[in-house]
Parts: sequence; structure tokens; C-alpha cells
Amino acid sequence: GARFDENNCLERASLTSTVLVKANLSRVQASAADFGGAFLSNATLAGTCLQDAKFVAADLRNADLSGAQAGGADFTRANLSKAVLQKAFLAKTVFVTGDLSGADLS
Repeated sequence: GARFDENNCLERASLTSTVLVKANLSRVQASAADFGGAFLSNATLAGTCLQDAKFVAADLRNADLSGAQAGGADFTRANLSKAVLQKAFLAKTVFVTGDLSGADLS
């Protein structure tokens, strides 16, 4: 399993199909991490570095990604319904067939 290092870092970690419901991962460095198929509903990822991370088919319902640095992240088929993405950096982010219903993108 993935472990945090002394700098609160999960870079390039493989967290596929991991259950992190209601987890607090705010301000974690998780660039290029693989969260494919993970369950992150109601999780807090506010201010987290998610650059180039993979969330393919992940469940992020009601997750807080406000202020996250998610440039280049892949949310293909991810469920982001009612997720909070306020002030998140989303350049070159992929949302192909993802569910963004009710998401806050302001």
C-alpha cells in the first residue's frame, strides 16, 4: 500500500480501488498518483497537488477539491457529482464521460 513520506507526499503512488471515503487529504502532494477506481466520496482534497493524477472511474461524489492543483489530471468516467471544484486549477484536465452533475465549478 501507499505510504506518506516525511513531506506528506504520495507522488506516483498507486491507490487503485482504495477506499478513502471521508478521508482528509488536504494539502497532500499526490502528483501523478493513480486513484483509478478509488472511492473518495465526501473526501477532502482541498489545496492538494493532483497534477497529472489519474482518477479513472473513481467515485468523488461530494468531494472537496477546492483550490486543488489538478492540471493534466484524468477524471475519465469519474463520478464528480456535487463535488466542490471552486478555484481549482483544471488546465489540460480530462473529464471524458465523467459525471459533473451538481458540481460547483465557480
